[in-house]
Amino acid sequence: MRRQMLSSTLLIIFLLVCSLAGAGQNEVKELIVVDATVKGLVEKIDTSISNTLNDVNKIGSEKSIELRMGLMILLSEVENVGDRLSGKRFTDLDSSHKHFFENILRGMAEVEVAVARGAGIEDVLVNHVEQLVKNVPFEKNEPQLRRVLPVYVVDIDAHKVRVIIKGRSLNHGKASLNVGDSSCDLVSRSDPKLEFLCDSKVFTAAGGVSYVSANLGVTNYMSQWERLSKAFAGAKSVKQYRTSILVIPRELGTYKIYGMLKKTQREYKVRKGTWGHKNPYCWGSESSEANFKPASKEWKIQVDSIKTQVTKSKKGSHKLLNVSEEGFQVYAKARNIGSCYTGSKDSPGVRMGTVAWKEQRDAVVNKWVSIAEGRVLWGKDIVNKMPSGMTRFKVTIKKFDGRTNTIKSSSKNSWYSILHDKKNKIVTISPAYPDDIFRHGLGG
Repeated sequence: MRRQMLSSTLLIIFLLVCSLAGAGQNEVKELIVVDATVKGLVEKIDTSISNTLNDVNKIGSEKSIELRMGLMILLSEVENVGDRLSGKRFTDLDSSHKHFFENILRGMAEVEVAVARGAGIEDVLVNHVEQLVKNVPFEKNEPQLRRVLPVYVVDIDAHKVRVIIKGRSLNHGKASLNVGDSSCDLVSRSDPKLEFLCDSKVFTAAGGVSYVSANLGVTNYMSQWERLSKAFAGAKSVKQYRTSILVIPRELGTYKIYGMLKKTQREYKVRKGTWGHKNPYCWGSESSEANFKPASKEWKIQVDSIKTQVTKSKKGSHKLLNVSEEGFQVYAKARNIGSCYTGSKDSPGVRMGTVAWKEQRDAVVNKWVSIAEGRVLWGKDIVNKMPSGMTRFKVTIKKFDGRTNTIKSSSKNSWYSILHDKKNKIVTISPAYPDDIFRHGLGG
């Protein structure tokens, strides 16, 4: 399976390269305007690399971090070559430098398109960019940066962070490294390696992963004669590199654990009814009782909530009787006005209205209950004993990049694993180490 994936990856990069290089030198020459200045070419390459860096930053894998570092080293080398050739035009250059700019423009066009397409071939592109760096026309014994370690730093409270610079010809003289706005201490140096101790305070992750700028200065090699001659020519005695170091928050994020438990919950409802009557003609006086009971056995009437309202009345009255949680009556009485004798007129009495009241019951319901919450630290298990009677659980994890996941069963991804021990009623969150997530990418 891995062999098939590698074959597919190589095929993708081959097709991309062929599609861009198919036109041969003609397409590259179109990128180099006739009589272009070296400064203009450097700016064009700078733009290409900057565009690619924006796309690389979105990938978030270990290889993409290496690719980013390679691109920044390449940009520094291009700028250093541009400084040496300052004031010249492309037509003034010798064949090796012409080939260098042509090769960089072609190579970056390939890388830019590949990354923009999200082809998932960072490992191939890392080698591709490294080869572009190796083809830089270095001068004799010129310092060369190849790698900055660590690839990332976790935002911690340590007093110092060791930063290692790897390359070639790095020990011609003084070397400096500035990270953020802080100067680092050089503690060890040799031709292939420089070691610095940097203040940990500059490695701060602002709300998520972020890059802190790093500027390296290494002494250029010069013979005694070159020091004199190049000084007059304005040659620089220090070679500069711009790079950066990824900073990761000290916490993966935060978590909350919930359990589904049976809980007694008080419920309420409002009910309404009508009561009363109208007397028949020639009836004199008449009364009525309207009986009201709870909706069912588990419901109880709140006796102080009973409210009656009269809607129609003539020579009538009413009152509440036998009020309790189990029920009540509304007693209404009305009498007629007048007489039913010959020549007289009878007017029937009436007393009618509405009644409203509240009922309550204590119901047993399944309810999500918060069990625990806190911070998720890299590589440190979180073990939670769940309450008895729990029928289900769920865990929400809000990661440092703002995304939130909800997990309702044992599961695993590149960021963490969740294990539900049903027998012992334990839920364990096992966060990954930063190496794990960058190996698989930040998309988990």
